[in-house]
Amino acid sequence: MTRALLTVALCGVVCLSAAAQQPNDWPTVGNDPGGMKFSPLTQITPANVSRLTKSWTYDTGVPANGYTITPIVVDNVLYLPVQGSIIVALRADAGTELWKFDLKTIPGIGNNPSAGGRGISYWPGTAQAAPRLVIATTNGFLVQLDAETGRPIPGPAGLVNLATGVMEKFNQPYSTNMPPALYKNLAIIAGRTGEQGRYGIPGDPRAFDLLTGKEMWRFHVVPRPDEEFFGTWGLDGWQDRRGPGVWIPMTVDTTNDLVFIALGNATDQNFGNSRPGENLFATTLLVLQASTGKRKWHFQMTHHDIYDWDLASPPALIEAVKDGARVPAVAQMTKQGLLFMFHRLTGEPLFGVEERPVPRFDAPGDQAWPTQPFPVKPTGLTRDAMTRKEVSKVSPAAEKYRRTSARKSLRGQMEFRCSWRS
Repeated sequence: MTRALLTVALCGVVCLSAAAQQPNDWPTVGNDPGGMKFSPLTQITPANVSRLTKSWTYDTGVPANGYTITPIVVDNVLYLPVQGSIIVALRADAGTELWKFDLKTIPGIGNNPSAGGRGISYWPGTAQAAPRLVIATTNGFLVQLDAETGRPIPGPAGLVNLATGVMEKFNQPYSTNMPPALYKNLAIIAGRTGEQGRYGIPGDPRAFDLLTGKEMWRFHVVPRPDEEFFGTWGLDGWQDRRGPGVWIPMTVDTTNDLVFIALGNATDQNFGNSRPGENLFATTLLVLQASTGKRKWHFQMTHHDIYDWDLASPPALIEAVKDGARVPAVAQMTKQGLLFMFHRLTGEPLFGVEERPVPRFDAPGDQAWPTQPFPVKPTGLTRDAMTRKEVSKVSPAAEKYRRTSARKSLRGQMEFRCSWRS
């Protein structure tokens, strides 16, 4: 079985700086809170990349298949989860292990406290509180470890049961699959809800105070009777509704006190009989005030989602140029290969969005929404259809099966569960 090895390569003609510099840090999954994934480092270039040599290797002890963790680096210390529940700290320039801690040893944390499928978060602390690692586990706990020693933070803030106040009426566990988004002393999380099943874990974003462990706010992603947009799930579709959840990292505009959340699709994902309506805030870019959880604006990418078109990439906080002026923007990609861009503060589409008719269908008890939003610019970035002549010919059996499927498809062509052109 292939093992996951964390390998760092160095160029033979240049050396890494021995002293940790700010540009060397990668403190969140997307580097900056806005998820741009940009590094200012310049030592590795097209001219010398072919001469890179291995500097060090660390055996994570887990199979390489399915390992999706992004390590974080702060002040020449690299932090990452390995083997599910184990957190390690390494010297980033040497691979030397500084400490290792197993979450399973924390009293009361329950069974299988994996650190999630995307990564962990780093909180720089305050004048009174030392820097910490903040971890949302797949079995529903928020954990804080001292970043220097790896020891659990004492007191109620060090271990928070995320199921409390949420899951009492369901015979199901609470789960997360993303690193907490951090704003000041708040850790913002949301449930990983899955895509099937009418009742169960809500996908509501929630914020917890890192100093006290108390829940500070919660936003209902399925509006309740006394809330704005109630009725978009029908009159009864909101009750105990599973999801929509969040399974990818949130991004944060720390200057403007905003958190950007790409939400999953509604449940049950392929049949909407129990949820007539647009189903806000499923398959929606939701923007909340990070300090209070109040909605600032939103945009639903798919109305009454029955296609499994959940948003699968983090919102990227960018700067765009419109009419010669630079504006703060957010870019959201979709599974359909569509790129939506909005003014980050107002939600106004930067280059136009229009509702276009899409094919209907006749599933008993349900109906596709008659239109869906499409960005005017840029146009679709990926191919979204194929003809019957293009079906797989890898074998006679495969070709026969695909041609049979094509005969059943809408409009006489195969559709990639993506966009329909107007």
